[in-house]
Amino acid sequence: KYFEEVKKTDYLCICSIKDDAAIGLSEAMFYAICGLGAKKYPTSDIRSSYILISRKGKALAEESSNDSIVKCGGGGNNRRI
Repeated sequence: KYFEEVKKTDYLCICSIKDDAAIGLSEAMFYAICGLGAKKYPTSDIRSSYILISRKGKALAEESSNDSIVKCGGGGNNRRI
């Protein structure tokens, strides 16, 4: 329900999933994250990481990695959101 309310606002939503949370992601939570604009599936490795930055149900940035740290926007490049 929280994600549905966030989509109605102009708030920037940052969703980060790491380690055990990536392998324990419920189907309901997965679909809620998709509702925020996610296009990638968080990897299911124990050390994986995932980040989604969205506004009004549209993904502004999204990255997934099997590493414990994921970089959104690539290295030193700053992304304007």
